[in-house]
Amino acid sequence: MASDIALRPVVDPALEAEERDLLVGAEAGLVPAAEPLPAPPRWGGRTAGDAALAVSAATLCGFLPVVALPLLLDRRPGAVAGALAQAGVLAAGGGVG
Repeated sequence: MASDIALRPVVDPALEAEERDLLVGAEAGLVPAAEPLPAPPRWGGRTAGDAALAVSAATLCGFLPVVALPLLLDRRPGAVAGALAQAGVLAAGGGVG
C-alpha cells in the first residue's frame, strides 16, 4: 500500500532552478530515505574498456624504464639499470593488485 504512493523528491529551495530541475528530472535514480540503498554497480561502475586501458597503461609504465633507460644512457648497461628501476617501481607499488 505504501509502495503504491507516488513519491516526489524534496529539493532544497535555495538551489538554483537549473539544479532543481536536474534533480527532479532524475527521479528514477533517486532512492527514498526509508528504503535500503541499491546494490553497488559491478566493478565499481567501471567498464571493460576501463580495464583494458588500465592494463595497457600498467604495461607501458612497467616496461618503460627497461626500454627508455638504455636509449637515454646510450649504452648496454642501461638495460640493467632499467630492469632495476622496473623492480624498484614494482616494489614501491606493492606488486599487482
